[in-house]
Amino acid sequence: MKTYIYILQEPDTFLVRYVGKSNNPKRRLQHHLSNKDKNNSHSNNWIKSLKLKGLIPIMTVIDETDKDWRLLEMYWIEQFKAWGFNLTNCTNGGEGAYGAGQWNNKPVSAYTKEGRFIKSFESQKQCAEHFKTSQGNVKMCINGKNILLLKKYQIRLGKDITDILPAPSYKKYEWKNKPEVHWMSKPVKCNEDNIEFNSITDAAEYYGILKTSINNILNGKAKQTRSKKSFSYI
Repeated sequence: MKTYIYILQEPDTFLVRYVGKSNNPKRRLQHHLSNKDKNNSHSNNWIKSLKLKGLIPIMTVIDETDKDWRLLEMYWIEQFKAWGFNLTNCTNGGEGAYGAGQWNNKPVSAYTKEGRFIKSFESQKQCAEHFKTSQGNVKMCINGKNILLLKKYQIRLGKDITDILPAPSYKKYEWKNKPEVHWMSKPVKCNEDNIEFNSITDAAEYYGILKTSINNILNGKAKQTRSKKSFSYI
């Protein structure tokens, strides 16, 4: 798949303000304009300021590659900075979409499930690379949406080499008044044909209908199937 390196320019002065990469530049431009990231980054604030004036940035594709895009993006960011352009990029490139947010540049520390310190990282990106997972998974742990990373590691913001508390265990669901027989396993009878079946599943397969259709009739939610069949428990 081709990856394109693009620039965003001021619409009136044509000064280059941002260098990025995308597999679909047109879609990426729409993402920039929609401000879906909702972060307070330099690039987002710049685009917001343009939109308040009734303007939008100009996107121009300057390079493309079928190989590793990271070095190419880093090259162009460094090049435009060397030429004196005041870029709004938060990083030196190579991180992709997750690298643009400030959350990804904060140091984190990893611990075992039991709370023993493992290692600290300069960024969440480094943490993800170390454990061979996605940066999104690391972020889910930081935000508290996941208790463990890869079901093994606790992740905390900051550099702290001291041990922490063990991860809380998942609460097992206790089913009160669990029925002895599953509803699909109960014997039923077709009232019109007077045929008995060992289960709803058998009846559904015999007539070629959905099991939920028979269950709705048994629970009083429907009277008959489309083929004019009704059922009752034996």
